[in-house]
Amino acid sequence: MAPFPSARVHQNGTIVNAVDLYLDTNGTLWVLDSGYVNTLRRPVKEGPPKVIALDADTGKILKEIDISSVVRGKAGYLSVDERARGPKYLYISDGPSRSIAVWNIGTHKGHVVVLPKLVKKRTGFSVLYTVLIRRKLYLTYFGSNEIFYIDSDALQKGGKIVKVGMKDPRMVILGSKGYNIIFRLAGRPEIISWDTRQKLLEKNLEVIDKGSLEMNPMAVVQGYGRLWVLESNLHSYLNGSRTTHNFRLI
Repeated sequence: MAPFPSARVHQNGTIVNAVDLYLDTNGTLWVLDSGYVNTLRRPVKEGPPKVIALDADTGKILKEIDISSVVRGKAGYLSVDERARGPKYLYISDGPSRSIAVWNIGTHKGHVVVLPKLVKKRTGFSVLYTVLIRRKLYLTYFGSNEIFYIDSDALQKGGKIVKVGMKDPRMVILGSKGYNIIFRLAGRPEIISWDTRQKLLEKNLEVIDKGSLEMNPMAVVQGYGRLWVLESNLHSYLNGSRTTHNFRLI
């Protein structure tokens, strides 16, 4: 494997810390840069939060969007709302600020949707997972017992948030496929799928991969009609071992 885009091109700090990305149907790779380094111990801000659009074939930068006006805490996760008509929208989770940043690519403007306090019932929650399923942005804090969604039109024009149900506070969202949210539970290797058209109950959850205790699933993506999982030995790495990555089919 080789770095993409070329590490030499970005030695000047164009990308400080890529925390999430999305490849759209036009071959544009959208990269969310939090602007923070040393995030596991003592975070240091090296630059503003931004979204960078790259040509997935050449690595050329197509667009660079400074989102510091709408991200007041820390950028976490990125969703790209692609529509048949009209402009694309970017949705960026901001866990510390209990908000979703909404950016209209067509008008080059954004706004902040502050989530109700019931979404974040404890001050210690900071990781806000988001995943876009059709026109619904599902969201939940790591450590919380509830999952919600907000319609994309409501994000853009104002509207209410809907409680979906109760969930395991250890839920770590890895990705999606169709109507399904793919996740794991912290401390467990199994990869689980939930069809959002069904109630969030244990009987409606399907284990799609048993995983291993040595490697932690970090992300699940679609490709060529299959699901791929990116794994790493994160816990061993934090204890001083050399980092190892694995990309495999489920």
